[in-house]
Amino acid sequence: MAQSALVQSTRGYPDGDPYVLVASSAPGPAGVTVPVTVVTRTGTARVAGASFRYVASGPGPPQAERVRLVGSRATVRWKPPASDGGSPISSYTVVALTAGEAPAGATVPASARSLVIGRIASNHLYTSRIVASNLAHGRGQWTSVGPLGATLGAAGYRLAAASGSVAGFGTLPGVGGSLTSSSVTAIAGTPRGLGYWLATSDGSVYAFGHARYYGRPGGAQALRGSVVGITSTPDGRGYYVVTSAGAVYGRGDAKVEGSAVGRAGGAAVAISVAPGSSPGAPGYWVLTSSRSVYRFGSAHGYGSASLGAPAVAMAPAPDGRGYWVVASSGEVRAFGDAHAEGRPGPRPGGFVGIATG
Repeated sequence: MAQSALVQSTRGYPDGDPYVLVASSAPGPAGVTVPVTVVTRTGTARVAGASFRYVASGPGPPQAERVRLVGSRATVRWKPPASDGGSPISSYTVVALTAGEAPAGATVPASARSLVIGRIASNHLYTSRIVASNLAHGRGQWTSVGPLGATLGAAGYRLAAASGSVAGFGTLPGVGGSLTSSSVTAIAGTPRGLGYWLATSDGSVYAFGHARYYGRPGGAQALRGSVVGITSTPDGRGYYVVTSAGAVYGRGDAKVEGSAVGRAGGAAVAISVAPGSSPGAPGYWVLTSSRSVYRFGSAHGYGSASLGAPAVAMAPAPDGRGYWVVASSGEVRAFGDAHAEGRPGPRPGGFVGIATG
């Protein structure tokens, strides 16, 4: 409720002539009457017979408390408006707007104070808008926050298909970049989720987003088997590559702690670094097609289970206390404290990799 208003200088207006003062205010308690007082250089005077009466209307603007955009989700929090417009608030409507995309949002009950909005597109700036409605007059005044850009989160994963396409799930959207090759066999995300590498069966590695290229595994030497997996080192300054024979190669600051050559469980299909390890004390897992998980260095084991199709890839939970294992069908199983976030529909050639931020 406005308590005062400033009238700009009336220099040049003849003394003694009447003034017409027009007062306005944000919505206040309907039915309340407040007196009008005029303050001038010569003093203060209550205007006889003058008053300002609030009439019933839509609610005032809600008070935005916090708007957070992470990955493909926006979390909006608010407080009730200062005025309900003289009628009980019945609902809140929250929308997220950006150019080139359909509005995303929902209408929630009057008791709600927050809303999580999905379908937030990466590389877009969003303006979040909140409005309250009451029973008598409907929607009131909107509150707007933004524009704000979405940041990438780590509560999700990316899947790479053999065709080279990449799909994001949870709060980890795709950042763009894929191959038109049918020989893609693995994907690995950078530690902060701002990029990833794709590896092909012949040992070629391609970097996207903030990922950097550190060279071909094995250098000029022939690889022992075809490449089936790739994973980033903890600081993102290198990567490990594993072949179908279980041989492990390191590039950048990746230090090899052992391999799965000769281990039981079928051919190796994936490799993943354990979060929390370091270049001085590295740790990683190697997955085989029969779902066996072998640990090396400082990595801990969290078990395995059957899938409806052969296992093809794995990725660690953000805290390193679990991991996801994915089958060629796209089925994803979670171990330790990892949580399953969903699975995609069929893709040509099936799925070959999974990557977290």
